[in-house]
Amino acid sequence: MIFKYEQNTVKAVSLPVIYPVYENCDLLIDGLSIKKESGHISSVPTLGHLKAPVVVYAGLGDKDVLQAESFQLAIRKAAQAINGQEFVVALEHLTDDHLTLLDLTTQSVHAIGDALYSYRDKKDYTVTFIGQHDVSELLESQQIIQEAVDHTKDLVNKPSNLLTPLVFEEYLVTLAKEIGVEITTYDNDALEELGAGGILSVNKGSHWPARLVVLKYQGANDEPFSALVGKGVTFDSGGYNLKPSNSMATMKCDMGGAASVVGAFEAIVRLKKEVNVYAIVVLTENMINGAAYKVDDVITMMNKKTVEVTNTDAEGRIVLGDALVHATNLGVKTIVDVATLTGACVVALGNEFTGLFSNSPQLTNSFTEASQRTHEKLWQLPLSDNVSKSLKDTIVADLVNSTGKPPGATVAAAFLQEFIGEDIDWVHLDIAGTAFLKSAQAKSVGATGVMVKTIFEALTN
Repeated sequence: MIFKYEQNTVKAVSLPVIYPVYENCDLLIDGLSIKKESGHISSVPTLGHLKAPVVVYAGLGDKDVLQAESFQLAIRKAAQAINGQEFVVALEHLTDDHLTLLDLTTQSVHAIGDALYSYRDKKDYTVTFIGQHDVSELLESQQIIQEAVDHTKDLVNKPSNLLTPLVFEEYLVTLAKEIGVEITTYDNDALEELGAGGILSVNKGSHWPARLVVLKYQGANDEPFSALVGKGVTFDSGGYNLKPSNSMATMKCDMGGAASVVGAFEAIVRLKKEVNVYAIVVLTENMINGAAYKVDDVITMMNKKTVEVTNTDAEGRIVLGDALVHATNLGVKTIVDVATLTGACVVALGNEFTGLFSNSPQLTNSFTEASQRTHEKLWQLPLSDNVSKSLKDTIVADLVNSTGKPPGATVAAAFLQEFIGEDIDWVHLDIAGTAFLKSAQAKSVGATGVMVKTIFEALTN
């Protein structure tokens, strides 16, 4: 998909036009009467009154109460109503002190990208933004970010028999070569040498070996590194705590955290941002065979802490624990982990908000402010000393991996915190509810590419 700018006016273009309108906006054709309520789309043939063959009016409703979510929904619906792969977007008539052209353009790029994304039917679209203010530089950068979001969606949407841990590894090797970054891969033998008992234990039930893959980008000389750590469970059966059938569906998307981490990393590198960052993804399946790990097993993690397994379906935190230790050992100062981690987060926040946990008020503020700019919704959930203590209620190990009690999302975050090194600022993003949509809602069914834009924004701006 190509986004470009052209200095022009609506009445001079000969392509289909998306024209958003408030309730008090003038229309392009005299005497025309259409509904301008928020989300209402009117596709109007111009019948020679304009050079454009059709104008798709996207209703925005009352300007004073317009929200980003409503604007994006209107643009998505308008893009879906366009019959053709080349069209024009006009926005400058909307701008004022409240709504800036740059923000409206950015939102429109991603709304159109969401609307026209398809996992199976890839088409070449050309979208031209017209006006008197040059937004070409913005469009170039946002196109790269949207492409990274689309790549994230492709990974999450791919069936698990086609995206095994080894296929995901091959994708990362190819990506590293394309964008020119260092890559290090740890196979099962190397993981054994690292003492990654968490990753190896979860991997025991799978036909496919595990991988820990580290991508490195140094764009800021000797500045401290950050680490983006992603859970990449390419299919999660629940292990011997087997998931019920209605929960097994869509478990191909349990690698959504790894995909979002890779997407954000790709955007950072392709835009040559002045930051130093690792992307660390842990890849495995959580399956069942005669060797699979079991409830009551005790695992020794990479930092030598022992874990009593109380639930084999709480595997994501176990593999992430080792990955977080590895990030700590690389000497990073900031860690951001992303995972489809808990059903409890879905219960708490639904499909609208990503859950955020952090030990750093400053980092929390950075992500909160970034999410406000990207319009990806975050909600901070609490860490708890009492919950942390409850994880140590075992006579055979240092920790249990699950207490089986509420608050489940906080329990998982507290477990992860046990593997964060001292003096490291840390954010945990639980995307269990936001990475994959089972019903259309306001967006397309399937992967959302959530948090790619926000991670990019938080780390680079």
